[in-house]
Amino acid sequence: MGGRCGHRCGQNSISQTLLALILSVCTLLPSGCLDSHNTRSLEQDTADATAAAKRDAGAIARGVVEGLDRKGPTDINTASAQDLEKLPDVTVAEAGHYCWKTV
Repeated sequence: MGGRCGHRCGQNSISQTLLALILSVCTLLPSGCLDSHNTRSLEQDTADATAAAKRDAGAIARGVVEGLDRKGPTDINTASAQDLEKLPDVTVAEAGHYCWKTV
């Protein structure tokens, strides 16, 4: 799952933030956080982690949009071999083999 490029753009950062949030909640729950002070602290920690995840997700989304706006998508039907070589995981040999356009 990911953006237009087929990669998992930014999902690692979001996943790590959410994992940290879940681990902190799971760690704090059994440790006697039933009194009001610990409950409030847990609420605050959760709110902080959620806000951080929201900021990270927003920054990632803005970065993806900016990146697409800068270059734009590559039309593989009309791209030169040199353009195809710039795509992730495309070798020089593959680019030459699949390129219909001669330079």
